[in-house]
Amino acid sequence: MTHDTLEIPDFLDARSAASNEPSSERQPAARPVALPSLPPAQDGPGAAVLERSSPLLQISVRLSARVGETELTLGELTAARAGDVLALDTLVAQPIDLVLNDSVVARGVLVAIDEHFAVRLTEVPAPLRF
Repeated sequence: MTHDTLEIPDFLDARSAASNEPSSERQPAARPVALPSLPPAQDGPGAAVLERSSPLLQISVRLSARVGETELTLGELTAARAGDVLALDTLVAQPIDLVLNDSVVARGVLVAIDEHFAVRLTEVPAPLRF
């Protein structure tokens, strides 16, 4: 394994911090530190940055399904009662948006699994690979 070097100034070194000289009188001096080189990309250009075993892939995120939208006045909204129906702009067979942090990350169609809604993915952009 080859190592690259990085120069670290003495004022960042814990040993020089113990010096009795005031920091304004000390002149910073650099010393080399060995760092391992990064391995070359396995899959060539555009290869995934994260390995499948990366701990980042264990982070939980909240994915939302946005079924549709409608526009109404505040008066119409405050007059709404239980049993009223609000028509949305999405057709029944039209794909819905899957949203992560206010960004659409995929699309799919609503399906039912037993008593639960589910989404069958129809559009997943390639950059979602990690």
